[in-house]
Amino acid sequence: MKTNLLLALTALLLSVCIPAKAATECFFNKIQDAVDLNINNLVFENVVAPASGYKAITPTGSMSVKPTNDSVTSDCNPGPGGQALRGKNNRAGPTNYNYVTVQDARGASHRAVLFDTTEPGIYYAVKIKNDACPDNSGFIPANSSYVTLFDAGDSSEKSCMNDGAHFSFAVQFYVGPEYKGGKHTFQSKESRHGSFNISGASDEVTVKMVIFSGTLK
Repeated sequence: MKTNLLLALTALLLSVCIPAKAATECFFNKIQDAVDLNINNLVFENVVAPASGYKAITPTGSMSVKPTNDSVTSDCNPGPGGQALRGKNNRAGPTNYNYVTVQDARGASHRAVLFDTTEPGIYYAVKIKNDACPDNSGFIPANSSYVTLFDAGDSSEKSCMNDGAHFSFAVQFYVGPEYKGGKHTFQSKESRHGSFNISGASDEVTVKMVIFSGTLK
């Protein structure tokens, strides 16, 4: 009986003396935010289709992605919600989308959905990235419900996501085996893209239109 009492008192003292690590939850600063992405006119030279799968292609010169709303920021508070950056696909219609497999900064694999252009076999994927911590980023996935893209974790959220941390966007182009070598100008065929949120909170940033003109030479 004395032994049990001693163990109980020891556990109580430890719980009082050792402070628990406070959890953090992060969120985008606007409950609903929507952006269109405008890209400079692009030129792609000597694009060759792969025999299978999809190959990343890069335009000549620089590519600047300018959102219509450049105020996508996040903050954090004490709380249980966490700080996982998440994404979902908002495309309508069938769910058998083309996608590429990408790896995050920790080596985990994710599916990035490929959006169609007016040139058969030329696609693009859309990414959000945390300017303060580039590892904290991810592409719109093939999933139509939210999935985790990257979790900065309680030890890093203050440097990555707190105090109005800014997020920006990137677009990666791909060529698939359907491309027949045409030298055309192309645009996006998509009117809906995807959304991002943090920790499953009600905050959400939606990418609506991706506006560009690309030329294949």
